[in-house]
Amino acid sequence: MENYKALVDYAAFIALQPDHFDLHLSIKGMRFEYIKDDHLLITLITDKDENWLRGRQVRERGRKSQSIYERLIGENNYIFKEIEDVEQYLACFFSCVTVKLEHETDKFPAVTKEKRLRNDR
Repeated sequence: MENYKALVDYAAFIALQPDHFDLHLSIKGMRFEYIKDDHLLITLITDKDENWLRGRQVRERGRKSQSIYERLIGENNYIFKEIEDVEQYLACFFSCVTVKLEHETDKFPAVTKEKRLRNDR
């Protein structure tokens, strides 16, 4: 039974890889900037146009399908989801995290999403 579970787990992992690679290939670079002592700005730089980002879907285990655009800069974007578990610690250093998506040659206007961090300590 354990081997069966491992095989199913691996099959699910492989099935999601093509979409996941498109997500990673859409980002050419990242910049981290500290603003006003307590604000972190994370800029994602892409060479893909907005239609490509909106037209490609990405599936991740346990999540509904989203466009790559939504996964990068939407309300439930990848970075905001990743920091949820450590938000209380980040809040000791930053009051706010902003994610910015920009095209390397300005093919579309930069888009930002901001998250105020809560410190429950």
